[in-house]
This record gives sequence, structure tokens and C-alpha cells, in this order.
Amino acid sequence: MRKYMALWMTMALGTAATAVAGPLNPPPGPVASTMKTLDQVEPRVPINQTNTPGTATTVYRITQPGSYYLTGKVAGENARHGIEIAASGVTIDLNGFEVLGKAGSLNGITISISSLSNICVRNGSVRNWGSHGIDLSENSARGIIVEGVSSTDNGGHGIFLRGAGSVSRCTATRNGQHGIFAFGGVSISDCAALENLGNGFQATLCTVTGCTSVSNAAHGFDGAGTQMSHCAASFNEGNGFDVIQSSVTHCEAGSNDGDGILAVRDCVITDNQCNTNGFMTADGANIHVTGGGNRIEGNNCIEADRGIDVDAAGNVIIKNTCSDNTTNWDIFLANKVGVIVVAPPSGAILGNSGGTGMGTTDPWANFTY
Repeated sequence: MRKYMALWMTMALGTAATAVAGPLNPPPGPVASTMKTLDQVEPRVPINQTNTPGTATTVYRITQPGSYYLTGKVAGENARHGIEIAASGVTIDLNGFEVLGKAGSLNGITISISSLSNICVRNGSVRNWGSHGIDLSENSARGIIVEGVSSTDNGGHGIFLRGAGSVSRCTATRNGQHGIFAFGGVSISDCAALENLGNGFQATLCTVTGCTSVSNAAHGFDGAGTQMSHCAASFNEGNGFDVIQSSVTHCEAGSNDGDGILAVRDCVITDNQCNTNGFMTADGANIHVTGGGNRIEGNNCIEADRGIDVDAAGNVIIKNTCSDNTTNWDIFLANKVGVIVVAPPSGAILGNSGGTGMGTTDPWANFTY
């Protein structure tokens, strides 16, 4: 019996070994590695003095198209930029590292050649540069993208660019001029500006969406020919929104020292919430119109010195509501104004019906409540 058991175990082990071993003959052709090369593992180019040597005016200079990344902090030097881009088709991944300037330095990241295109800077922080944090505003630049970058404590603008580009998921804090300054076809989204010495956002011929501007020394948002939506401005020392030939829709303006929204001319100001503006000056309007050609519609204005203040003729003011302002309505003659109605108060309501109505059936009416 023991002999049979030993023979059976020997046969089983032999079969298993044969199954694991596989074929004994190797495939035809020379033996080659199946591992990836270092260039295949990381095809991008590290920014250093070997790959991107600097000049007398910049610590690092990129002169060829490609995808570049940081492997550590960039330290600024007197009278030099941090990283200069001198080619189109360049992507820079800051890789979570800091581009850190010093007193007397120039821009943190900059372009110096006209007509560059397809530039992207992402994923890191730029701080303490003597001029702008990121300056990609060189004339005729196109296709400029800045995303996921924090620009802080720079002497000039936090982020400065122009020309068919985008800024997204960025912050600009305590910069010496504007937080984010964009001109000519730039989309700005999901950004925040805090405690800058100029405007939080300065935008001309741009779109601004989902942004927040708080405690800046001038206006929260300053726009010309710009569409602003779903933004919030509060505790700014100037106006929350200061615009000309622009639209401000679905925004919040609260506790700014000046006006909540100041519209000069040819603006669409709709569906905004404005409250307690004129916060530190006791002389502010929730919405202030100084010229003609504006449409002021569907806004709610509460607890300011003036609710809606219109200083000129030729505007349309409809479907707005004002409450608890020192003066709810202050409107110049020769405007088109929906009837202003004091809505009657309703008694208590419990159940499926009730209310006393709004005091009018006019669909264009404005209401005091």
C-alpha cells in the first residue's frame, strides 16, 4: 500500500511541474528586454540648468516645444525672471512645487517673444516676485492656459494674460496690483482673488464664471465688454462689480464699501442678490446706474443706503425687488420703469391655500417689501 501511495505522489508532482514549466523552446528571434526605457516612463523634460539653461535675465529659459516639469523649488534672483518661455507649444507642470522670488526679482513665469501660442502652466504656486507672478501677456500671444496655480505676494499682478486663453482653478492673494488681469478673449472660471491692492479681477472682452473676490483694495470685479455670471464679491473697498458694456447675472454682491454693482452704460444686470453695500462708507447703492442703455431686471436689493439708484435716462428697470434700504428707489426721469408696488402683507398660512397676492398683475412690476 505504501509503495502505491509513493508512486501516485511522484506521478502527481511530475505532472504539476510539467504544467508550471510551460514550453521548453523559446520563441524565435533575439532575446530583448520587455521593460520600458526611462524616456518611456517619463517622456517629459525636467527643468534644470542642463535642459533649460538660464540667461542673464532669467533663471531658466525654455526654447523648444515640449512638456516640461519641475523636480524642486525654483529660487528667484535679483533682476531675473524665474522661468522664461521662448517657444510655442510648451506645457509646464509645476508639479506642486513653488516658484519663489525675492526682492528685486522680475516675473515668476513669463514669455518674452511676440506671437507665441499653445502655452500651458499648471499645478503649483508662484510667490514673492518683484513684478508679476505669472505674466503671459506678450503681444499677440494665443492659446494661453493657466490652471491650478496660486499666485501670492507678488509686486505686480498675480496672473496677467491676454488673447484666446483660459484661467481656471487659480487663486491670487495679496498681490501689489490686480489679482487676475485678463484682456481679449480669456475665459476665467472657478478662481478666487483675496486682498490684492488693485481689483480682484480686471477683465476686458472676457467671460468670468464661478469666481469669488474678497477684501481687495479696489473693486471686486472690473469689466468692460465682459460677461460675468455666478460670481460673488464681498468686503471690497471699491464696488463689488464695476462694469461697462457688460453683463452681470446670477451674482452676489454684499458688504462692499462702494456700490454692489455699478453699471455705466449698455449693461445687462439680471437676477443678482445685492445686500448691505456702502458697508464702511454709508454711501453706497446695491445697484447704481450712471449712464443709459442698461437693463436692470429681476434683482433683489436689501439693506443698503440706496436699493436701486439710476442717475441717467434711457434704461429699463423691471421685475426688481427692494427692501430695508434707506431709500429703496432713486430713479432719474425718462427711464422705462415697471410700476413699483408695495406688496401687501399676508396673514399666517397653514394648509393648501392663502396669501393676499402681490397687489398687481403687471408682469413687469417692481416690488417694495
